[in-house]
Order: sequence, then C-alpha cells, then structure tokens
Amino acid sequence: MYQQLSVEDGDGPNYENFTAAPPRRGSRTILALLLVIFLETTLLLAGALHRERVAPPKLYTPVHGVLEDVIQVFPHDDTFLQEPSPALDEAWDNLQQYSKLRLPRSEAKLFPNKTSGIAGDPGYYMAELEIYHQLHCLNQIRQALHPTYYPNWGMHTIGSRESHVDHCVERIRQGLMCNVDTSVLVWEWNPTFNETRVRLRVPHQCKNFSKIHEWTRDKLMTSFDRYTHVPDDLPTPPLIY
Repeated sequence: MYQQLSVEDGDGPNYENFTAAPPRRGSRTILALLLVIFLETTLLLAGALHRERVAPPKLYTPVHGVLEDVIQVFPHDDTFLQEPSPALDEAWDNLQQYSKLRLPRSEAKLFPNKTSGIAGDPGYYMAELEIYHQLHCLNQIRQALHPTYYPNWGMHTIGSRESHVDHCVERIRQGLMCNVDTSVLVWEWNPTFNETRVRLRVPHQCKNFSKIHEWTRDKLMTSFDRYTHVPDDLPTPPLIY
C-alpha cells in the first residue's frame, strides 16, 4: 500500500524558499543574437531614412517628359568632318536652331533660377537647354580654327576672340565632367598595324537627342528683344544657385 508522505517532517519541497534555476546558456545566446539582429535592423533603417532625407534634390527641367535613354554606337558621319562650307554651316545651324525657348509661367516658376519674361508676349518666359549652349560653344571653337574662312567671326579684337574661345573650351570641359560618360572603350589587336589599338566604336548610354530636338522645335521663341526690360513677377525659387 502507498502511504501519503507528510510535509511536516521537512522531507517535502519547501515552496517558500524555492529559487528558479538559472536559464540555460543556449537561451542566453539566442536572446543575444536576437538583440544584435534588432539593433542592426534599426541602424539600417535609420541610415536609409537619413540618406533619403539628405539626398540632393533633382533639378527641374521642362524637357523631363521626353527624356529617353538609348544605347547607341556613335555613327560615322562625314557631315561634320568636311572643310568649312555653306553646307557645313547649315548642318551646325540645324543643330542649334531651336535653342531659344518660349515657355509658360507654369513651367518657368519651377526653374531653380529666375528667368526673364518675353517682351510683348505676356505670360511666357525665356529659357535655353544647356546642350544647345554647349553646341554653340563647340561651333565657335570650330570657326576659330578657320580664321581665313571666318574672318568676321564676330570678335572685334584678337583678345576678345581668345577670351571667347577660352570660355567655350571651359564650358565644354565642365559639361563633359558633369555628364560623365562611363562607356567602356576596349583595346584590340590590329594585325594590319601589328599593334594593340583602342576601339572607339563601342555602345554608349545616351539621351535621345532627336526627341529633345523635336520638343524644342515646338517651344521655339520667334522674337527676342534683349533691350526691353520685363518686370519680374515670378516667385522666388526654392533653390537658387
């Protein structure tokens, strides 16, 4: 027969003095790992939020709606490789003919800098895409290289001619470094010349210039009076450089 033991004899468990056993080492390790994961996740999220807050703003451009990335190999085009001639001048003029833009106030007020209104054309403002200024500068350098063909280059003295060319060279340098072309040129063995030569016909990541050119054609400013002041009523841009 079984006999119930008495707890009065001191043989039974003393629940008043009971102390829980310490947690196992494995449990402490798991808790430590969870804490580390939590802290790393928190730091990563905080870093992502910080980067999002300090990310530089993108400058507004009125042509953003037609920007298109294309991959292309620069074509071999003799149009711009010929000696100075009326045909060559026409080709360069065609590249720059839509440089002066006529844009409404709704777009002009989004520019990072204020621009002037167009005299006699209320509600419209002047603008120009930088690409057309760079093309203008490149054409000026080209003409300066042929002073015999372009004796009336537009500069009244040699000093002013050199100053303008220097400006254009510097502007193009800045533009090239701003829009860094990271396309990869390769070097190949050329058995004809028995040497390794650079290969220039490689793919480039480009903007579709034809689309931009077509867009500017529809925004062309047909008249421009630089000597008439138009009162400025545009709001101060959020960013001024």
